[in-house]
This record gives sequence, structure tokens and C-alpha cells, in this order.
Amino acid sequence: VLQSQIDRILLQGFDGIVVDSVDAYLYWGPEGKLPTAERNPQARADMLALVAQGINYIRSVSGFPDYLIVPQNG
Repeated sequence: VLQSQIDRILLQGFDGIVVDSVDAYLYWGPEGKLPTAERNPQARADMLALVAQGINYIRSVSGFPDYLIVPQNG
């Protein structure tokens, strides 16, 4: 799903994207708002991995190693 959304953005010719709610991992993390049993101690690492995967994919597919990715609320 992530790749298909990124592909649609790239096809439109944008030279950068804004990634909103990068801090959403806090909700699911160790200090999050979920019941303790449902919290994910790896939430931060999972978000970092997701963003890194997106950046790597965008830069490899677009052919632009400096493609701009701007996190918002992160």
C-alpha cells in the first residue's frame, strides 16, 4: 500500500513530500494511551524503519538521491 501511494505521488512529478504524523508512534509506544498489554515497546523503531523504507524507496525509484522528504509533527 505504501509503495502504491508513493508511486502515485512520483507520477505527478513532485520533487518532495511531507510526511505527517510521524510522531503517531507515541500513541502505541511504552508510554502511549493504549492499555499496557497492547502497547508496543518497538513503536519508535517501527516508525523509524517505515520512514527509512519510504525514503529509500522514493530515492531509488525516482532516481533523485536528494528527493526531499519533510516530516511534520515528528
